[in-house]
Amino acid sequence: MNQIVYIDVLLTLNIFINFFLLMTTALITKTHATRYRILAASLIGGIYSLSLLLPVDMAFLSGVLRFIFSVIIVITAFRIKNIRSFLRYWGSFFLTNFAFAGIMLGIWFALKPAGMVYSNGAIYLNVNTMTLVIGTVICYVILALISKFTSKNAPDSHICEIEIEIFDRTVRLKSLIDTGNSLKDCFTGEPVAVVEEGYIRDLLPDEIKTFVKNKKIPENEEYRKTLRLIPCSTVNGEGVLASVRCERIRVFYKNEIYISEKPFVAVSNTQISSGEYFAVIGPDLLEASEKHEKLSCD
Repeated sequence: MNQIVYIDVLLTLNIFINFFLLMTTALITKTHATRYRILAASLIGGIYSLSLLLPVDMAFLSGVLRFIFSVIIVITAFRIKNIRSFLRYWGSFFLTNFAFAGIMLGIWFALKPAGMVYSNGAIYLNVNTMTLVIGTVICYVILALISKFTSKNAPDSHICEIEIEIFDRTVRLKSLIDTGNSLKDCFTGEPVAVVEEGYIRDLLPDEIKTFVKNKKIPENEEYRKTLRLIPCSTVNGEGVLASVRCERIRVFYKNEIYISEKPFVAVSNTQISSGEYFAVIGPDLLEASEKHEKLSCD
């Protein structure tokens, strides 16, 4: 017996599912993605679901369309900086879809539920809307719990948010708390945070921007007091980082706020990660900070 497929139900269903698959991808990659971008990507995924209507013998065309649409969806949903970050997001999205497809195929082969069609990577379910919503949310919650558990137990990969206050301006961004980061000011022994240049550039005066770029100490005496050239070692070799003393750094971690007064911020001219975080701090910075309970808003 042929299954009647309603286009509006097909589109709505797959937009809904793609939204949660992309949210899961963002969760797995620990990426902050705006709801608008994810929704736009979900709409594109909904359009791809029309491939369900293609004949079964057009498998090659379906595979090509699936690849093209997956690339477009990932580029739309996430901020892509380079090929490495694209492959990371695309691979995570692919694995999320693979897991979802395996579940759907398992249900389809085992139970053959009435009103269910799974073809060309798209799904059609003639089920109660509330049942669909509850089922998808439960899948998302399970994946969220798994991601949270594995994140807690992953060494040297604690992600937090930091707020840097410098020259009466502030910027807030994601940071890695890295136990392998032992960068310190060679004169005072104070721990130093490292931040990607692109995220702090607009907060700096022009003379400081020049210092960050060419490592030449400016003539302005007031600025000279706040600057350092800090030696560092990386996997790529040894060098120096242009560093600026800021007013304070606030670290938001595990429902607490750690406030470090007058720390140095080293500016990295190269990308620190593929998009998971944009700064690196060491545990020493937390230990040297004043700890406050994070106030919750009602």
